[in-house]
Amino acid sequence: MLRHLNATNRKTISPQNYSLTLHKTVETASPHFNLTLNLGKYNFPDSANICVEAWRGNVCQRWNVGTVGFIDLGDDASRRLKELPISARFRITVISNETHGLILGETKPVTRSFQPSTHQSFLPVQFVDNMNEIWRVDHGNSDDVPVLQLNRRLRNVEDQIGKPTSFLCLTILPAVLRTVLTRFLLIENNSLTESEPEQAMYQWLNFSNELVPYDNLLDELENESDIEQRHKELSSWIESVVEHFAETRLKLKDHVSSVT
Repeated sequence: MLRHLNATNRKTISPQNYSLTLHKTVETASPHFNLTLNLGKYNFPDSANICVEAWRGNVCQRWNVGTVGFIDLGDDASRRLKELPISARFRITVISNETHGLILGETKPVTRSFQPSTHQSFLPVQFVDNMNEIWRVDHGNSDDVPVLQLNRRLRNVEDQIGKPTSFLCLTILPAVLRTVLTRFLLIENNSLTESEPEQAMYQWLNFSNELVPYDNLLDELENESDIEQRHKELSSWIESVVEHFAETRLKLKDHVSSVT
């Protein structure tokens, strides 16, 4: 059933005013989310409903977690991601209890990782049982985080992906880097501003730009004066990034997180 929500005059909830994290209580169980909110400065009515949404592609889940005046998260099992990978995007929405479907406030879509790390995870890994390829990248929709899918039938695949000097990492990760950058820059031909650091594209471009600096990269993505020349320059830059990554064995592995 379609939901018809009115977003007139909605407020954007700052990341400083909420915390949404993923956790696993049992190793084989799907992760669940925890949520804390500090909404005092927004002056939402206590009776307004709070919803959490998670989605990837056409698969989505939605949880009602109480009201502004009384948060009710339920137990861990009730907040579990049933058919979604941890690369799913989340949004918290405050909806009026008086005017049907009126959105009073919401967060920007974000991704989360349950693995504690000093590095930001932007390449989740999913081990798949029924696939013929050794590996593939699931790009999802244009704003989804790319997911590296690996054939679970490969011997010691879960151990190898966690070792940056393993044959699997040294051969697959450079190809993954080329695949993702090519998709973002040459196929989807996306544009991006510095105000969108949560987007997967921004994370990948920031990582790649640290390997091989590209002056005014974001401006170049907006340049439509000579598309053929831009395509040529970006293609050359992508190959330089992949070559530098492979030569120096920089650890994209530090940004890899296991999904299942």
